[in-house]
Amino acid sequence: MELTILRSILLGQLRPWLSRNQNNKFFTTNLTPQFLNPINGIDEYYNLLKDIYKSDRELFQDDSLTIYLKQPTLNIKQQISEPLIVLPHPTATNPIERFYYALIINEVTRVSNNILQAIIRDIKDIDRKYIVNSIKSSIVSFLSIIGDNQSVIKTQDQTSQNIMDVLQSNTVRLLLEIELLYPHYLSSIQSDKYQIFSEFLKTGVPTEEEYYIEKPLLKEISNLSTQVSKKIITQNLDIPDAFSFKFKGDAEKLKTVINQLTLKFDFIKAPTTEKHLFEVLTSKNLTKQSPQIYLDCETVVFKYFINAIKIYFKNFNPTTMEKSKLFRSKDNPEKTLKAQTIYSSKSEDYDDKKEGINSIINYMQ
Repeated sequence: MELTILRSILLGQLRPWLSRNQNNKFFTTNLTPQFLNPINGIDEYYNLLKDIYKSDRELFQDDSLTIYLKQPTLNIKQQISEPLIVLPHPTATNPIERFYYALIINEVTRVSNNILQAIIRDIKDIDRKYIVNSIKSSIVSFLSIIGDNQSVIKTQDQTSQNIMDVLQSNTVRLLLEIELLYPHYLSSIQSDKYQIFSEFLKTGVPTEEEYYIEKPLLKEISNLSTQVSKKIITQNLDIPDAFSFKFKGDAEKLKTVINQLTLKFDFIKAPTTEKHLFEVLTSKNLTKQSPQIYLDCETVVFKYFINAIKIYFKNFNPTTMEKSKLFRSKDNPEKTLKAQTIYSSKSEDYDDKKEGINSIINYMQ
């Protein structure tokens, strides 16, 4: 469950010692600031990864949590965007190591965040227990595979060994995060360092009494998880003084519309994703931490989109868009988009797009 990319680094096409993964120029080119440190949510990294390895589609086939992530959300806005547990690992000394370290750390963060997003959906506790125990089982299995391959790892070049060290430490990190965040859902006892390193990894046990450091957010999310398990948060409540566009349509249909518009009309551009636009349009509480929406279409085209879809909102128009301070135009992305710019935008060049936009938005009916 959810460990496809990590497994590929150890056993598949992403093994760092393969000749295809020895090209310094490839890794230097693709190690962008957004990949190294995604600031618009961890999915920013994942979308870049899918573009980097677009010919390796099997890396992105894992959909084990999809059924849960499609369920209605509770009144919770919490993300995991960085490690909650920190373990020591080698310092990167070349482009290959820097790329792989970022890939591994971000991928573990993405998996941990996906699990959290599934846990805080409106699902039954039996489903939460299944999610937590299934992923723990997958992690333990993967740690054992790493242990079984220690002799193979030790015969590789130093860069590959260092990458495997980071893979190992971050897989341990993922196990610790799962066990510390969701102890009330575990069917087995929490793992100690002797079990993890000696039994699973078949390697030396850390001598330090505390072999990892907990980030403050770990405790916060753990408390949130406990609230969910005790049914303290059970419904979508109105948030006092919240600002939103007040979406009143079918969320799944809106997702389809956004995906189709992005595919056919280049509505948005990186670092914005379809998920970001959907989140902003449907959020019950927009804040300065909400994703920035960078348009890749002319403002007049987006103006037409606003007019065509506003019937599915109670509060979506150029004025509220400006108030949100989240939208940036194609021609002037340095500043947030003003209502007057939208209202005054005119062009005859987009007439051929109207019919296509209408046919897609008609799916909302």
